Amino acid sequence: MKGRRILALLILALLLGSTFTPALEYSFADSKKEETVKNDPRKKKGFCRDDDGKYKFFRNGKVDTSFTGVAKDNTTGKWFFVRKGYYDRTYTGIAKNPNNNCWFYVREGKLDWSKTGLVKRPENGNYYYVEKGKVNWDFTGMVLDEEKGLYFYVKRGMFQRDANGMYRMQDRKFYHVRNGRVMTKYSGFTTYKGENWYIKKGALDFNVSGKVEGEIDGVKATYVVSRGRVVGTPLSWPVDSGYITYGFGPRNGWEIAPGASNDHKGIDIAIYLNTPIHAAADGEVTFSDWGGGYGYLIAIEHENGIHTFYGHNNTLIAKVGTKVKRGDVVALSGSTGISSGPHTHFEVRDNGNPNDPMYFLENKELQPLPR
Repeated sequence: MKGRRILALLILALLLGSTFTPALEYSFADSKKEETVKNDPRKKKGFCRDDDGKYKFFRNGKVDTSFTGVAKDNTTGKWFFVRKGYYDRTYTGIAKNPNNNCWFYVREGKLDWSKTGLVKRPENGNYYYVEKGKVNWDFTGMVLDEEKGLYFYVKRGMFQRDANGMYRMQDRKFYHVRNGRVMTKYSGFTTYKGENWYIKKGALDFNVSGKVEGEIDGVKATYVVSRGRVVGTPLSWPVDSGYITYGFGPRNGWEIAPGASNDHKGIDIAIYLNTPIHAAADGEVTFSDWGGGYGYLIAIEHENGIHTFYGHNNTLIAKVGTKVKRGDVVALSGSTGISSGPHTHFEVRDNGNPNDPMYFLENKELQPLPR
């Protein structure tokens, strides 16, 4: 009985040896091969862990101390910051991928794809606009710094600390910038392409027209703003006395005279016949003739695209090409053209666009007509 047991154990041992021994031998050989590869420095390349447990950047089997930038760990698929061949877990800023020249945001040694906003690069102290972890060199506009609660002007991905004046942002609006910061609470004047503009709460408002107190080039005064643009100082009245019968804007023209316009482009001032009509500002006479419904008309071109019109005159004094000064007499009033009585039609146009003259005229009350 005992002999049979021994025989059975021998047969079982032979069977087990023939089945598993080759597998054990292969596993041992394979592990030796892997260990050989692991310990062979010639097989190491790119960003990987060295035998000492530290991450390094290898090129041709050696640590590349000339490499600084972001590198991908092929094992995990994550990106890390490498400084002179060694992983730097302390670095926070932006770094370049030398393979494609793209710049990325790195936080504590690892690329952070969630970051959007301004990021400082410690190497040069400049700030860059990062969008989803990558510097967006195509971006131009204003960026909110959430920590400071301030907006800053960025051009082609880089903060412009020397920017001063008015700049167009990504919302297609113009904003006032001072030392790179968007002044969202500023109301006043700024310069853009050689012209002065009025800024309201940081942004250019094309709906602003009228007289505004402020300072331009160190001169404090009252300035006239037309659709956001400064066009000069207030105009003087074309007459000293009279009263306004019709203002600027819609009206029922047929109540005044047959053929009168329903869209009144100026103001009408009732005065006596042959009252002297004065130039509202310095300029040059560009029209002095019959003007259809305007009757005998004088037109004067002033600076900054402003033109003034004086209609329904009885006599024209200034000729085309005449240089006039503020207050010069250019005509005598009448009731020519489409008119219901002696008056002067005073009109102001900004680059051809009619504006309410009351926005442009100095703050002054007309004297009553003498009796």
